[in-house]
Amino acid sequence: MGNWLDGGRGRFRGPMVLAGLLLAQGILLAVWLKKDTRPPKWDSAVHLMTAHHYAEAAWKGNLRGLLLTPTFPGHPPYPPVAHFVMAAGMSTSRAIGASPEDGAVFLLQFFSLGVLAVGCFLVAGRFWGSGAGLAAAALALFAPPLQFLSHEALVDVALAAMVVFAYGCWAWSDKFSRLGWSLAFGLAAGIGCLVKWTFPTYLLPVVGAGIWGLLKSKNRRHILAALALSVLVTAPWYAANLFIVIPKLSRVAGLGVQEGDPSGRTLAGWLWYVRILWAQWGGPFVLGGMAGLAWGFFRRMKGTLVLALWFVFSYAIWSSVSNKDPRYLLPAAMVLPIALSSLPMGIPALAATVCAGMAISSLWAQPGGRWRDAPVAQAWPLSEMLEKANSMRGDRTGPSTLILVSNHAYLNGNNLTWTVTSRGWSDRLTVRTKTDRLGEFSDFVIVKTGSLGPPGSVARPTAAREEILLPGGWFQREFTESSRWTLPDGNEALLFVRNLNARPIPGGAPLAGWGGIDWKDVRFSAKPSVRFPGSQRAEIMAREMEFKSVVLGNVRLDLDGLRLAMTDGGPRLLDLQEVSIQSAVWDEESAASLLLKRAPGLKQGRVIFQEEGGVLVSGRMGPVSVLAELGLSLKKGVTEDQLEVRLRRMKVAWFSVPRFFLSRLGEKTLSLGATARRPYGIRLSGLRVVPAGETRSGTLEVGP
Repeated sequence: MGNWLDGGRGRFRGPMVLAGLLLAQGILLAVWLKKDTRPPKWDSAVHLMTAHHYAEAAWKGNLRGLLLTPTFPGHPPYPPVAHFVMAAGMSTSRAIGASPEDGAVFLLQFFSLGVLAVGCFLVAGRFWGSGAGLAAAALALFAPPLQFLSHEALVDVALAAMVVFAYGCWAWSDKFSRLGWSLAFGLAAGIGCLVKWTFPTYLLPVVGAGIWGLLKSKNRRHILAALALSVLVTAPWYAANLFIVIPKLSRVAGLGVQEGDPSGRTLAGWLWYVRILWAQWGGPFVLGGMAGLAWGFFRRMKGTLVLALWFVFSYAIWSSVSNKDPRYLLPAAMVLPIALSSLPMGIPALAATVCAGMAISSLWAQPGGRWRDAPVAQAWPLSEMLEKANSMRGDRTGPSTLILVSNHAYLNGNNLTWTVTSRGWSDRLTVRTKTDRLGEFSDFVIVKTGSLGPPGSVARPTAAREEILLPGGWFQREFTESSRWTLPDGNEALLFVRNLNARPIPGGAPLAGWGGIDWKDVRFSAKPSVRFPGSQRAEIMAREMEFKSVVLGNVRLDLDGLRLAMTDGGPRLLDLQEVSIQSAVWDEESAASLLLKRAPGLKQGRVIFQEEGGVLVSGRMGPVSVLAELGLSLKKGVTEDQLEVRLRRMKVAWFSVPRFFLSRLGEKTLSLGATARRPYGIRLSGLRVVPAGETRSGTLEVGP
């Protein structure tokens, strides 16, 4: 068979057809995004916020911000490449007055679909000729799952594109015998790892071929050059984020069984993706892909075994993982359109025409179609809700906290936080969704009626809604309904605002349960606040307190702007403006205990308080020892205090991190003023590090 590198005019046919396919796809994507006005769903909102972070860092010239990825609840930090593209689309759209969400989605998915088309063309074209390559590209671009996922701010299409493109480069390298294509594979693999950390799990056949080549082949230099290029591309981001990524990934990987996903140790777990493939791609497409593989084996066609191993190994890995999602198998499922293109040409052409027709007709189809993703014009009033809350903040200095009681696809904590971020209100409003202690640190509460979201995720929100709407209950004594909006799903969203005048704290009010704080030998007194009218000022003295795994001794606190609600379950801490720590002691044993709890996977954790404000932290991550020395100092300010943290030295195994990196990545100033995560300011009367003596351990002490 001929291929796309054949001489003559035919060599231009492939690129021209690919450009035409991509142009058609771009038009479809732009029209779909223009018609659809729904807010982003859960994961899409997280990716938009990550892209926004990079756009802001680029605008400010913040190299550290471009290298370090923010984390969000339930999500590990995502590698940056796809988000860099989204950030560029976001910035361009803002510059021309268009929607930043649509700009981010369009640029990412248009670019990803282009890479995917070229990758399919490379793989199928190398094995079966340019005609099969064009058919594979068309089938992949217009396949139902690709159409669905390309309409959202998700990285899965980009991941699938880089996997296919890497296979294409490897196929053209002739088992790494061609240096240029071998280096192209190394570059693609590096970029793929910077799209998502799961990239290598789809390339086991190539990894095996590379290992075999290192052992037996004369192409070792090419393989090592490709590997070196891949490592060079990925090293900066993974070196800076690795100790955050690994614990987060291990935590997320274990969530599947908790969320009802079948275990990889069961037959149901191994058949889960079979059902998903049938539902996502449609029976005819799946059967066509399988027929293509069978046809290839029957005809002993080149490349068929590679495709089969690509799919089988990927399927085995992701079936064994407990945390399952229909998107996780997409890079492996790209075998289906590629294999289908190996059939006699009439069949792939007919299948591609049908898929293209479905994609085009989806622009006018009714919503809810099984294999057609129709755009929907719905006005969810997220901005209006936030504008109303923002207008009622009063003279509050720090961010106001808004509790959302909803996990609906189009009204959830992630997309409401994204709306806050995109409107530039992050310094005014903070969105939270935890409702186990409803009302604590809450200025506003929004609750949705009707469906609250997927059945497995709404147990706590449902209980919280019942508590909120209970006539005469404590919540309706402390909060007042301010506004309500009718939602596109026929239900309503209700906004409650906390009453400003707090009731006096009853004498001897129990402290048990205040924000999850445990006290020992505590004394408490309260009186009306002078600085914050309508609230209380309290003084607390205790032998010991424990808050979020931090154990402090000899504690004396002044709490100003304090508001409590007395409920049947004990006091609820509704608001607090400032915590002034007059004295506290934190010893090395308590610090080491906190370190082990906050760093999953770390063993033999140890903290040593040294002279000159030094803190030595050490431990082991598996067989690797890690050590870091920090310097702490307190900077007193008129409006807020700041804690300056400097990484003086760091050692991983026998490797000492160069000072060049320490000076750029190891200095941080932590604001002790009110923040989005902590809605109250902290004042320290002083801070000193006391080294260990002959009879006592070292301590970190607050005091004059």
